[in-house]
Amino acid sequence: ISTGIESNILGSVLISKSLGYLHEDLLNLKRDMLRISLLALLGAILLTWISAAGITKSLRTLTKGVEEISSGHLGYEVEGKGNGEIGKLISTFNDMSNKLKNIEINRKHFINSISHELKTPLTSIKALIDSLSIGNNSIDIYKEYLEDIKKETERMESLVNYLMTSIKLEDISLDLKTYDIGEIINETIKFISPYADRNQVIIEHKIEKGIMVKLDKDKFKEILLNIIDNSIKYRDPSKSYCFVNVKLDKSLDKLFLRIKDNGIGIDEKNLYNIFNQGFRVLDHKKIEGLGIGLTIVKNIIDKHNWHIYAKSSPGKGTELTIEIPLV
Repeated sequence: ISTGIESNILGSVLISKSLGYLHEDLLNLKRDMLRISLLALLGAILLTWISAAGITKSLRTLTKGVEEISSGHLGYEVEGKGNGEIGKLISTFNDMSNKLKNIEINRKHFINSISHELKTPLTSIKALIDSLSIGNNSIDIYKEYLEDIKKETERMESLVNYLMTSIKLEDISLDLKTYDIGEIINETIKFISPYADRNQVIIEHKIEKGIMVKLDKDKFKEILLNIIDNSIKYRDPSKSYCFVNVKLDKSLDKLFLRIKDNGIGIDEKNLYNIFNQGFRVLDHKKIEGLGIGLTIVKNIIDKHNWHIYAKSSPGKGTELTIEIPLV
């Protein structure tokens, strides 16, 4: 201690405090941290086990689903509402299963249609040949029967061609060039109009020319012919005025080709099926064909990267809209 007068030091005071309690606090903190770490580790292990058990259960369920489909149980759906990727996988699996079921239904329907359509001309030809082989027939009768046989043979040839077309649906390739789409539409309507006239169907159209679109000309004509042919086939005979209205609307970056009729229409529950191979609105003997016209249409439209939409109502008619991007 300095007196402030002289520089001599009389003494000193040492202030200190024990740090033992800090050491004890640090040990307690370490113990707490160890406990927390152990609890966190146990929690993580438990959550991992629960998650793994859930994933394993979901995978077992999916495996059973695959086995069911492999055994022919198409449309089988697995149960489960897992979150994240597992939930998405379950949902995708069920969608795939239902699509496979619909494909199988359409395949069977298509085979039945082929069997029915081919059986009819074969039965007719057999009956005509049997008639010719019995008794003496005049030359005129022979000519008449042979002409009928020729017609039935041509009908069979047409059906076989339809069948070959359906087999080659996935192999469609495009020859894309830039054309005036209005000109092609008008040409196609002019070509099919006599057929429409014979069936008392009026084709209404007023198509603007000068809109250039990159497309496959022949395939685009095939789209139009199939859709208009369908409208004519499924006209409503009870109506005094049957029509097919063809309209081309333009927006800033798209074209909308609308083909509307006042035919028999389609029930809403069947609307999603109209582009499936073998689907027919009516299973009626008077309506010929194998039901692949709109399947061809959808395939060609997909190849062009276009879109097609349908709306219909029984007794009122059907409208198909083709959306064509302008690029």
